[in-house]
Amino acid sequence: MKINNLIYVLLFALVCFITGCEDDDSLFSGDENYITSFRLIEGEHVYAGCIVGDSLVLSIPESVSLENVEVEFTASENATLDPDPSTISNWEENRTFTVISYNRSQRIYKYMVVRTLVAQAGDVVLTTPEEVEDFASRGINKIEGNLVIGKFTGTVKEDTLTSIASLSSLKEVTGKVTINPTYGGVSLDGLQNLEKVGEFMMVTRSTQYGNAGIQNLREIDLSHLKKVGSDLIISADTLYSLNLSALESVGNNLQFEVWDVKNMDFGALKIVAGNLSFPGRHYYGGGNTYLPEQVEFPHLETIGNQLELKNPHRIKELLFPALISATTVSLEQTDVLEKIDFSQLREVVETLTLQWTHRVKEYDFSQLQSVGGLRVYYIADLEKINLHRLSRVGTGGFTIDVCNKLNDLDLAALTEVQGNFVLAAPADLNALKEVGGNFTFSANAESFDGLNSLTSVGGNFALSGTAKEMNGFKALTTIKGSMTLNNMNNVTCVNGFDVLTSIGSGLSISNMGKVEKILFLANLQGAQFAQCSFSQLPALQGLDVSGFSISKLTINDVGADFVLRGNSELNGEVTLSSSRGIRFDGIEKVQTLSVTGFTQKDPAVFNFAGLKQVDKLTVNLGYVTENAAALCFPDLEEVTGLLTLSEGSNGSFKQIEPVQLPVLRKVGALTYTGVIPVLELPALESVEGEFRVSTSYQNGPVRMLEEICVPNLKKVGGLVLTTSAYNTNSYNNLITDLSCFSALESAGYVNIQKQAALVSFEGLKKVINKLEGEDSWTVSENAYNPTFEQVKAGELVKQE
Repeated sequence: MKINNLIYVLLFALVCFITGCEDDDSLFSGDENYITSFRLIEGEHVYAGCIVGDSLVLSIPESVSLENVEVEFTASENATLDPDPSTISNWEENRTFTVISYNRSQRIYKYMVVRTLVAQAGDVVLTTPEEVEDFASRGINKIEGNLVIGKFTGTVKEDTLTSIASLSSLKEVTGKVTINPTYGGVSLDGLQNLEKVGEFMMVTRSTQYGNAGIQNLREIDLSHLKKVGSDLIISADTLYSLNLSALESVGNNLQFEVWDVKNMDFGALKIVAGNLSFPGRHYYGGGNTYLPEQVEFPHLETIGNQLELKNPHRIKELLFPALISATTVSLEQTDVLEKIDFSQLREVVETLTLQWTHRVKEYDFSQLQSVGGLRVYYIADLEKINLHRLSRVGTGGFTIDVCNKLNDLDLAALTEVQGNFVLAAPADLNALKEVGGNFTFSANAESFDGLNSLTSVGGNFALSGTAKEMNGFKALTTIKGSMTLNNMNNVTCVNGFDVLTSIGSGLSISNMGKVEKILFLANLQGAQFAQCSFSQLPALQGLDVSGFSISKLTINDVGADFVLRGNSELNGEVTLSSSRGIRFDGIEKVQTLSVTGFTQKDPAVFNFAGLKQVDKLTVNLGYVTENAAALCFPDLEEVTGLLTLSEGSNGSFKQIEPVQLPVLRKVGALTYTGVIPVLELPALESVEGEFRVSTSYQNGPVRMLEEICVPNLKKVGGLVLTTSAYNTNSYNNLITDLSCFSALESAGYVNIQKQAALVSFEGLKKVINKLEGEDSWTVSENAYNPTFEQVKAGELVKQE
């Protein structure tokens, strides 16, 4: 029994010993190295820290000073901290603490301070010094609303707000900061610690000369401002220094309405989501601004909408070395600007416009690949443009024009222009395949052989230049608009256009003094033209238009003995003028023919042999002085419509040759004016409509017809004799009778007037017998004016 009791006691003691050892081990292992809590004590205020993983975060209000404060830490049992918190006097700095356990294992904590802003909800309006000081005394760091400084208009008393320096604790305004015109300070000291605003605007004031900015303001230091959520508008007439060195982003527009600013710092700006513009001050409707000699945005990568600089002064360098993309870029009227850096610009979504930037010698767009539209215009000193990666231009089109010194233009990668294309400079364009709009190019080189990949032009095509040899365009098949070749006075033969088969509306070739051949016309078989014009081509000897149809064909000032070849029937309007001789070959019928304006020094013969029928014929010899053209239609038998003959337009000039119509038998209607003595139509038999002749013409000395020769004329729809004279002294006084119409058998009506010597109507006896009614007979201002009853009664001759 005693032995058993002893055993029980020993077992109980062993269990207690084992249990005691386990409890001691759970209370202290020697491995733990944690910070379990920490807090900051500042006077009566206690700020508890937050432990997040291995980070120690102390969040305290912005206004709390960390000088002479106490910080308490609690750590694992028998653990030590390095450095010892009691040795630290500056708790503003971020640092690390190493916690060392009893058995020397380590854990590292990162300590950081996070300042929390003291916020006030609602708008704050500060218009007087008292209101500024009262607000500043509250230590507000954040306004959850708008901040308004000054008034839009006010009295002298209200204009006494000249300082806001006491607002230096302010770091954020969630809404809009407005600086009104009544603010009279020379700086914005007090806002220098602003880090973030929803919007910032300086309001202009109206004057008799236009809008004006804040007066007296000389310096703006917003060196801590990092973000503006919407617009940032600087409008200050007297501003000379602007510090936005920390600004990283502007959510909408960044605009500078300044007059004369000498220092600007945008060292951190990366993005402007809206417009970046320098409109200047708009007195009297103009925009002027004096900027520093160098304006640089070293880190600006993106402009969401438009970059605009117009009419700046003093600035010599405008640098955007990091800019990658913008929607629109527009630089205009920069009087002394010499250097522009867009070396990293890759894309302009809409239009890139550079015009009147006269002193810039080189544009480097070596990274630009795509642009909605490009316009480089009238830059006097421009010599080089690097666009060697540009492959696509959108519907805004491509224009480089009036840059007379430009001789180095790299467009080797350009394949597509969706809009219009205008180029007046030499360039390698052999990669260009398609132009969606109009194409205008000046081939200013000794010889031209290029654009051999271009297959189609969606609009009009215009080519000019100084080249002596013209080739190229060997892949061009289609021009959807019109085609114009002009002002290439050194070219003798237009080659190229080997596969051109379609021109949409018209063809014009002009002002090419040496061109003798136009070879590509042979390719246009079956083409239909609304209009074709060949003008000022004095060396051109002929054209063959038999392969295509033309609604309107104009030929002016071509070579002597020019031959126009065509199909037997030429449907359309043909106008011939100011040439030294034109002949038809193969053409028998023309719908409308106008021969006009022949004033030349050399005699000209227009022999339209083979032409038998014209629907409408107009001949106007114009103001011929001498060596007048001799127009001959030896085979013309019929003009189905109106025949208009105007043989001379000035009576003081040398007598001209009459138009020869030897076999013309039938005319739809006829109108005649001129300065020749005899109107001769020997074969004419009938005029279905009106036969109208002006027997005297006054433009300078009066010229009068002496005779009308129509011996075979039997029928007219109506007979009209009149004059183009201004007064009775200029009426025709040479024609005394109408025996010239003795063969005439019928006329629907007769109207004879202003024949001052006409005393006999016997030549119209056959016609008078068939007239019916007084309305068919009109005579006036002649030497003899018998009534209808008189002529019906046979009183055809004036009785003495």
